[in-house]
Amino acid sequence: MYLNFFIKILFFILIYSNLTVYADDRKLDTGFGFTITIPEEFAYFGRETGEEYKQFLKEQGIDFKDYNNLDLSGSGIFFVNIEQYKNSDYPDELYLRFFKERQRNYVIDKEYCDGYLEYYQNQLPTTEVYQHTCTETEAPKIKLGNALLIIHDIHYPYGNMNYSVQFYFDKDTLVGFAANCLPETCEVAENAMYEMLQSMEKTQ
Repeated sequence: MYLNFFIKILFFILIYSNLTVYADDRKLDTGFGFTITIPEEFAYFGRETGEEYKQFLKEQGIDFKDYNNLDLSGSGIFFVNIEQYKNSDYPDELYLRFFKERQRNYVIDKEYCDGYLEYYQNQLPTTEVYQHTCTETEAPKIKLGNALLIIHDIHYPYGNMNYSVQFYFDKDTLVGFAANCLPETCEVAENAMYEMLQSMEKTQ
């Protein structure tokens, strides 16, 4: 499995009733060994386990047999664009997912990227997936080994883009950090994601 990991970007904008905004202290302890600073345009939106996410999808009427065993194991932390949350049915979001996985070395080349795209396409047999970028990035402030940047155009549920960075924080923790956004507003979401990555500070 490519990093044994699939960032969940598909069909989900979590709409909870209470949006938590930290006006004074925007630093958040992820609980996985580092803190991040939340950009002004975004607000902390909560946490969920993989099982909670799976239950959410069931409640939305998702037929899991169409999605070929999506990886729902990683705990998640979510953030939402504040202005869009007030005015849009599909606000841009940022999210972190954490997976317990032993660090492995891998080479990001054409074969790897083609395989990664094929994996996405197999996971999403009912929609179109386009891969715009698959390359190494220096973005995470703290990481072990290399980090992967991938950008996909997913025609579900509303023509969104997904920018994701995947890296090992330590020898046992794989991190996926993504911006899920509409094409016309992705620049703000992408910049916020990189701002968060550069704000990482170890807590232990």
